[in-house]
Amino acid sequence: MVCIITRLALSSSIKRLAGPVYFALMFSKLVKSISLPPLIRLFLFLVLSVAVLTVYFFNFENRINFGPEQGLSLITSADYIHKDFSLLGLENLQRVTSHGHVLYSGSLYNYSLVPFLVLFNYSPVALTILSALSIIAGSVMTALVAKKVISNTAGMFTFIVSVFSAVYIWHATFIWILNYLPFIGAVSLLCFYYFKEQKNQSLQALFLGILSGVGFNLQYMYVFTALLVVLSILFLSKEKCKHTCVFITAFVIGNAPMILFDIRNDWYHSRLLMQYALDTLHNTGQSKIAYYHFLQFFPLLFIGVGILLERAYKKLPVLAVLLAGAYIWANMLTPLVNYNRPVGMSVTVAELDFAAQLIAAENPEQFNIASHLPFDSSRAYPLRYILEYRYSTTPQGVEEYASSSVVYGLAKNDISLLDAFPWEFSAHNPDKIELIGKFADEYSLYKIE
Repeated sequence: MVCIITRLALSSSIKRLAGPVYFALMFSKLVKSISLPPLIRLFLFLVLSVAVLTVYFFNFENRINFGPEQGLSLITSADYIHKDFSLLGLENLQRVTSHGHVLYSGSLYNYSLVPFLVLFNYSPVALTILSALSIIAGSVMTALVAKKVISNTAGMFTFIVSVFSAVYIWHATFIWILNYLPFIGAVSLLCFYYFKEQKNQSLQALFLGILSGVGFNLQYMYVFTALLVVLSILFLSKEKCKHTCVFITAFVIGNAPMILFDIRNDWYHSRLLMQYALDTLHNTGQSKIAYYHFLQFFPLLFIGVGILLERAYKKLPVLAVLLAGAYIWANMLTPLVNYNRPVGMSVTVAELDFAAQLIAAENPEQFNIASHLPFDSSRAYPLRYILEYRYSTTPQGVEEYASSSVVYGLAKNDISLLDAFPWEFSAHNPDKIELIGKFADEYSLYKIE
């Protein structure tokens, strides 16, 4: 009996393995014939397209991370339309100098959001879909670079490891200024390839300078990437002085809004950056290096993996395809990928929208909003954006809590709101708390007056 059960178990295991192995064999044949029958190429393209769209956009609205940075990003861009246009970009909620001055990012990212805010009626869902598409565009561009520089097969594997990266899939669920960096990195690699091949080096130096200027406008840490780029130009160029000057001029063009703001405002960005750098040197724990400081290098990493898989494919196609499949499966199982709830926020954008509807229905005057949700800012930037630009109900400013008559607070169900809560909940000296209603399973909206 034991022998029979063992044989059945082995038979069952073999059958379970037969499916993936058979699929790997068939898929390897498809990859091998990329440059042959057009119908097979079309079929492969359709299969990949459906897989990518499913992975990125299945149950998308319930997966969106709409947190403080996302709310503030959209508020900043919407203010350009409805209030004052500015050369000043996004306020950095975490970067403050020892003198209490807040650092700001460049304004190019926020400019790019403006037309889409109008086009999609300020919908955070539509704007997040566009952000996801920019991530996918970065993967496509990375694959095209690998295809151009290496081979069709390398391009195919590069696209797979790039687009099915758990980090990319997660980044696609939120609006973020740094989501443009992978695309910028991929285009920069292509420019480097042409520069190295001595194909119109002046033009490539121009493009690299503009891309570096834009990168710095998005993230200050990009300055080290820009230095690496200019050093590479010096190493590869036959006209070093000329191409360096072209690069520097183009860098200024790419970062023009920030430079113009500095010229008009006593070099505000430059002074704060210097002060923040000095603060960091004296207090090394103030700022840390994180993976997102290197997003522009992710395309290079994925191309490297694509090349390794291409080499494996030439020797043993089934193994290469199985490795690619295992890579996809492993990324789908990471905590960064969740098809039911946001990875990072405690509530969905639809739940925040419902809370905004509850407030708007009360038609309040001289009111403010606050939040005690996990991973949210106490000043409730996501809710603030939805209220003002989706429901035309404008709360008072983030510095006016003390003068508010009413504060609407987001917090857990059945909680004592005024015990050790942020200043924003009690700055107006309230003496009455009213439950307005639940807007999510674990969270409620309170009226504090």
